[in-house]
Amino acid sequence: YLLKQVTARDFLHSVPYGTVVWWYCDGTLRAKGYASEIQRIGKDDYRLKCISGVGLLDDKISVGGLYSGETFGEVCAEIVGSTFAYTISANVASVRIYGHLPYDTAKNNLHRLLFSAGAVLIRKNEYEDYNIQYLGQNMLPIPDSRVAIGGTVTYELPSNRAEVTEHGFFRTPDDEEVVLYDNSGEQAVDNLTVLFPKAPAYNVVASGNLVINESSVNHAIVSGTVTLTGKIYTHTKQIYVLSENSQNDPERTKRVEDNELINTLNSRFVAQRILAYYMRSRIIK
Repeated sequence: YLLKQVTARDFLHSVPYGTVVWWYCDGTLRAKGYASEIQRIGKDDYRLKCISGVGLLDDKISVGGLYSGETFGEVCAEIVGSTFAYTISANVASVRIYGHLPYDTAKNNLHRLLFSAGAVLIRKNEYEDYNIQYLGQNMLPIPDSRVAIGGTVTYELPSNRAEVTEHGFFRTPDDEEVVLYDNSGEQAVDNLTVLFPKAPAYNVVASGNLVINESSVNHAIVSGTVTLTGKIYTHTKQIYVLSENSQNDPERTKRVEDNELINTLNSRFVAQRILAYYMRSRIIK
């Protein structure tokens, strides 16, 4: 009875972005998605467009942070929040995370987290329930007969060397103090998000009438006027090299440089996975 009091148009226009959508066909659940756009294409016809749970993370901000032993499960929950439902295998959830995540989209930071731990996000079933886990260790060749319409086979010279940059972050007495924001002589701001030009930063202090409403090592939300200062963590870098060039062939190197969750604890693991992938001369999609 209540549904008769609401037109289809009014109902569809009231569906918020990201609402879970269950698609049934002949009484059978076919798929699950999240509402992204609704179009009226006829008098009584509507097109409802949906995206995946991971797609929602493109519109969600992750403030990042500096980690010193938090578990993978804790950091993942911080990034994904309640955007979509997921589970984590116990051996992944307990991995300790060290390093820095920037202020970025939640999708990008989840990718950095997964890559640093060697884990993957997969769909458990056709209803888009997700699980985070390690892939099986038994690698099998994919025959050409399994390449379907739209697939490609790329033939490349195999890589034989991996260079992985290890990152470290420390506080020292000589850390540089910098101005992170300055609106002297300008109008007061209200809840302005300031992204630190140099991050991560600590000992962030506001002067004048500026008030810090919220802050992390990557950003601050401020109101008022004058300056925001802070100290910059000392950031060290060194390169871990893993070579499988046993025949003195020309070196063909793959590099990983910008993921700041990679450090001395996991760099060898990352380098092994890089070579395990790029040493294959065929890439089949």
